[in-house]
Amino acid sequence: MGKRHVPWLRPAHLLTLSDLRALAILCLAVCLFFWRLLLHPSHVLFSGFSDLLLMNCAWQELIRKTLLEQGEMPFWYPHIFCGISFIGIPGCWAFYPLNWLFVLLPVNLSASALILTHSLIGAAGSYCHLRWGLRVSPHAALLGALAFLFSGKWIMHLLVAGHLGFLPLAWMPWTLLAVDALARKPSGAATGVLAGCLGILGVSLYPQLAFYSALLVAAYGGWRLSSAPPAFRGILLGCLVAAAGLAGLLCAVQLLPAIESAKDSARAALIHFSFASAGSLRIEDVVAFLRPTGEAVAGPAGDVFGWEKAFHLGLLPLLLLPYALARREWRRETIFFLVVSALAVLHALGDSTPLFSFLYHHVPGFGYHRVASRTLFVLGLVIPCLIALGAEAAAACRGRSLLLPAGAAAALAIALSFGWGDAAWLSEAGPWLLTAAALDLAAFGLADRWGPTATRLPGFLVPGLLLETLSFLYPLQQTRDFSSVYDLGRLQELGMASRFFPEERVTDYDREVFHPLLPEYLLVRHGGYDVNGFNPMVSARYVGFLSRVTGEAPRPEVWIPHLKPAVGSPLLDLLGLRLRFAEVLRPGVEEGPGLALVESPSALPRAFVVPSREVVRDADRLLDRLASGGADPRRTVLLEADSPETPGSATFTPIPFGHYSPNHLELAAKLESPGYLVLSEAWHPGWRCRDRAVGDGHAAPARELEVYRANYLFRAVYLSEGSHHLEFRFEPRSIRSGLALSLLGLLLLVFLFSCLKSFARS
Repeated sequence: MGKRHVPWLRPAHLLTLSDLRALAILCLAVCLFFWRLLLHPSHVLFSGFSDLLLMNCAWQELIRKTLLEQGEMPFWYPHIFCGISFIGIPGCWAFYPLNWLFVLLPVNLSASALILTHSLIGAAGSYCHLRWGLRVSPHAALLGALAFLFSGKWIMHLLVAGHLGFLPLAWMPWTLLAVDALARKPSGAATGVLAGCLGILGVSLYPQLAFYSALLVAAYGGWRLSSAPPAFRGILLGCLVAAAGLAGLLCAVQLLPAIESAKDSARAALIHFSFASAGSLRIEDVVAFLRPTGEAVAGPAGDVFGWEKAFHLGLLPLLLLPYALARREWRRETIFFLVVSALAVLHALGDSTPLFSFLYHHVPGFGYHRVASRTLFVLGLVIPCLIALGAEAAAACRGRSLLLPAGAAAALAIALSFGWGDAAWLSEAGPWLLTAAALDLAAFGLADRWGPTATRLPGFLVPGLLLETLSFLYPLQQTRDFSSVYDLGRLQELGMASRFFPEERVTDYDREVFHPLLPEYLLVRHGGYDVNGFNPMVSARYVGFLSRVTGEAPRPEVWIPHLKPAVGSPLLDLLGLRLRFAEVLRPGVEEGPGLALVESPSALPRAFVVPSREVVRDADRLLDRLASGGADPRRTVLLEADSPETPGSATFTPIPFGHYSPNHLELAAKLESPGYLVLSEAWHPGWRCRDRAVGDGHAAPARELEVYRANYLFRAVYLSEGSHHLEFRFEPRSIRSGLALSLLGLLLLVFLFSCLKSFARS
């Protein structure tokens, strides 16, 4: 590649035609890999157990629908579990700036656009970090960027499980590049860039990924700090601390509501060590890193986390590692990335080592995380660095010093793999591994034959890398037409669709996690509300409430397993579940009993007035009363806090909603005697109620009413005699505080970016 500079880019020494060509190749690689999404806009990425289809499409539709119809961002998610805090869901992307570019598009288009955009951002970021952070040649940076794009754990999570929450890892290489720029020349603008990258990660990543990403950035910053000149260490440390503090301000709008929701979640109350350490690696899983098989990705029978343990390392990092270690110029960097890789694998071993146990018992909040092997995503960030450094070091070698280390490493890796691997692994992975080894060794031979150059060897290694990665990764990619994924015709064939929608509270019968009859996307789009759901922020109270229905001990799961709603359950009546499923025998059909839709005559309306209240301060005793039918919910509401007494002469009255949107409810009620308005909607301290009482034909000034926790889960307000116009709004203090702090962070960031000129010179 040429070394001419592009005249219209400044400073000219940063970007050459070689760099532009490399970036164009990366862009082409992304487009070719995801060609189905580009050529079929109606398609969406598909897998048999996809978070994209279970949750993310519904979240995107909720944001899109609420913005278009209400002109505001949804803070509350009413469609599952009788309502949960939407902004309290980490990864909801309500305040993720990149999501704002696409969120008003149809859901399948916005999902595809986000996948393509993040892939391009990650590939370009990896190239820039390797090129100007670690300062390798364009060819070596291109090789490393391709490894990041196609070897990382993030893309396997995307293809196998639809984990859109892994996409923001594309910002990690830019974050590491910002640390490099700050280490070379501390400045306000460099601090602002680092803070901005960290803030983006904070508002977009799953908490588990954000936690480990923060540790990696801190370790990388500490390593750069240790190599800085002593005179600059104090300044650099101050800049790193300032960037971390500013990033905390920027992501406060997402962080504070998430912390608030996490405190009340089932995971916080019910988590235990065996649950948190599920998905731990075993030694045989590590051996399979060279080339995972289809069985490893699918997981052995009974192991639902089998695919989480799969990671594609490939042969190339092992071939190039000896050269990176031998080159004194890169030895320090190589050792750092090796130590990080070893710690990531050690953590992924979970309950097999004391590290995970120590973190679980001594790091606050660590117990909320599950699946120890997810830390393998760190390997996808550091192994491209090892590949680029090794390729750069190997390109300077000649003769035996070039060929012998690669040949010895290849022979040793293959011998160990064939010694440990079983017959299934040998038949599926063995041929690909041998072919990749032949291509890589041929590349070393060609580079040696054609003379020493810093550009040829990394380029020769690209075919072997692509063969290794794409032969494993490409078969995992599936797409389907969006309308066929969410097929309302299934319900129409059963004669149920017209009864479920709109605005009916429903639930599946013994819901399967990944194949619900009523997907959340359909609920959001058509106006249904599910008693069950799929979300890690389900509250501990809600899980405890429905455990009385299932008869099972509460579990820190993301849904309510084995919920079989039947007519006659007083707790289901409280939920307002009018339509329920029941098993019915089908004569002459061998598949077993079928499902019929039945109606419960005792189900309560979504909002109603009761004449009296009773205070029961012990929540468990209150739930016992409700489950046993010891309290008549049409006559008395059970509260846990002191509240005004009533004469008990009001009548039970259903109240229709005048307006219903995620953040805002309106109802009108007229009482002949004081009573309580009860809503079968989940209680949250962020709900506020204002009453515009109407008397003599004139509306009185609005006054605030206390929203009580009622019947263990729900909301209630005291109403005096007369006419009332009630307005409920979801306005939690955590969102107000988070918005204020994030706005402050944005102002500080703008101030730091005023120093952009000095950052460009660095």
